[in-house]
Amino acid sequence: MYGRYSYRAAAILLALLACLGLRASSASAAVSLTQTEGGFHFEFTSELPYMLLRYCTGSESGTLVLPGDEGRYTGDVPLMKQPVKQNARVEVSTPAGLVVEKANLPLKPEAVKRINPDRDAVRKVTDLTLIPGDKAVGIRFTAPGHHQVIVRISSAVQNMRFTLNEAENGVFDCTVPLRCVYPRDLVTVTVQSLNERTLAKGDVRTLFSPIDAGETAPEGPLHGVKVCIDPGHQALPVYGGRVYQYPGSDKLVSGGNSTMAQGNKTQRKESVAVLEISYHLCRLLREAGAEVVMTRWEEEVSVTNMERAEYANAQNADYFLRIHLNNSSDHTQNGVYVYGPSRSPYARSLMPIERYRDTAQTIADEMVASTRVRGGCVRMSDQFVGSNYAKMVTFLIECGFLSTPANDWILTTSDYQIKIARGIVNGLVRVVRGDLEPYRPHR
Repeated sequence: MYGRYSYRAAAILLALLACLGLRASSASAAVSLTQTEGGFHFEFTSELPYMLLRYCTGSESGTLVLPGDEGRYTGDVPLMKQPVKQNARVEVSTPAGLVVEKANLPLKPEAVKRINPDRDAVRKVTDLTLIPGDKAVGIRFTAPGHHQVIVRISSAVQNMRFTLNEAENGVFDCTVPLRCVYPRDLVTVTVQSLNERTLAKGDVRTLFSPIDAGETAPEGPLHGVKVCIDPGHQALPVYGGRVYQYPGSDKLVSGGNSTMAQGNKTQRKESVAVLEISYHLCRLLREAGAEVVMTRWEEEVSVTNMERAEYANAQNADYFLRIHLNNSSDHTQNGVYVYGPSRSPYARSLMPIERYRDTAQTIADEMVASTRVRGGCVRMSDQFVGSNYAKMVTFLIECGFLSTPANDWILTTSDYQIKIARGIVNGLVRVVRGDLEPYRPHR
């Protein structure tokens, strides 16, 4: 095993392994690296369900979050052309940050001929255009007199530096694939001359591409049930003014939206991650026969918490599932929380508070079973306006902690997001058809 680690890091790893039912030796990995035409290929094994692979060359670096396939990890990492002899340094670690293996791969350089600029080459680029893509960014600009420039790309999880040749007559045009970035990641692009003088700089967020939300199955355990999913937060600001905390309350609170969580390592915004989870949840609910609507389907919207509740009411939903991610100053937190409304007259008219709590616990238990996190907590609370004004059974579900590095990393994978969604669906099936006394909220 390579590298030193603190007792705290070791304790975090052991806790993670324990909740996954694995031994410390399960994290071991032996990395095999081979150079390919466009980068390098990696292979290693580990009993952990997720691992991180960090790579670095003299001009490029990135972090990949990898779900395992029955203990086997394999894939290809594309690299830009390597103009000089370099080593690809690879580090395999657990999501909690414990390094378990390091490896080096000498890279054979690819010829990149230097083409010096003309004497009268421009000193600034004024038409830099960045086109967001799905894990990619398009770069367009003109730099008269330059035949070759240096392009630097940086984000929270990937950095690169490469030489770009003109397409023709000082026009530069390329699309750069970004293997490590995520939807709506902020990507900064800097264009430099060959002597590294900055010609232009700009940034753009990558695209969020809708995930397949599926079709409603004609039958299933949730046939006849209507669910409204509420992906928390959004990209645009909201102005909700002051509203009463719940119907009949004399306390005024903000009716807008609270500050969202952000990834400890990835810098991912909660609003993006919960939208991804919500798409998976929608598909699985529909596969189970439920009719599903969502308060938002994209990032570029502005919806207040009150409007979210009003939408669910107008849709005459049976269940209102509000999807969020948590934040804590304790960066070892690893669990899910399910919140139900406490003193809302709508909630009290639906079922006794203990029944409400039992229903929430059923969902929490199934999420724990699916994700294998440390625990599932239930809280009955008045703090959420969007829950207090909903006229159906309502739960605000904190699906994990973006403030915990291990959670932050694995929450980027569709594999783990689907486990979260499947746990929620399994819990709802138990509520509607299974372990609890048969119950259907009135409309």
